[in-house]
Amino acid sequence: MIKLSFMELLSKLGIDWRLLVWQIVNFGIVLLVLKKFALGPVMRALDERAKKLEQGLRDAEEAKTVKVAAESEREKILAAARNESGRIVAEARKEAEVLREELHSRAKKEVDGLLLTGKNALKAEKELMLGEAKSELGLLVVEAVGKVLSRALTKEDEESLLVAAARELKTKL
Repeated sequence: MIKLSFMELLSKLGIDWRLLVWQIVNFGIVLLVLKKFALGPVMRALDERAKKLEQGLRDAEEAKTVKVAAESEREKILAAARNESGRIVAEARKEAEVLREELHSRAKKEVDGLLLTGKNALKAEKELMLGEAKSELGLLVVEAVGKVLSRALTKEDEESLLVAAARELKTKL
């Protein structure tokens, strides 16, 4: 086995150790400068971006929660409105039915009143007509009986019969 020193190995590979040291120093300086001036702002920008993304996700989750709550509230309000409108419609129907019954009752009472008034008027008219007819009939009967009796009875018999017939007619009327 061949033992080579580090320096020999570098020279066999064509690497100059002094240039390598300067390159390492330069790389360290560039790394420090980048870290101080470029990496800090970039990292801050990345951190800010990450925070904004996290905040956006939290806001989106919160908005989703608010939306779900609003939907739930909307459904409750709609259900309450449906119930209220159903109650109002049922109440209106009930009131309409009560009003219809009341109007029907009033109309029936009016019709019954008109019928009773008409019947009473007809009855009164009938009684008046019957009274007039009886009076006229009584007078006609008295006159007819008088004519018939005047031919067959004496004047005294005739008068007593006429008076009796007139009295009887008056009691029946």
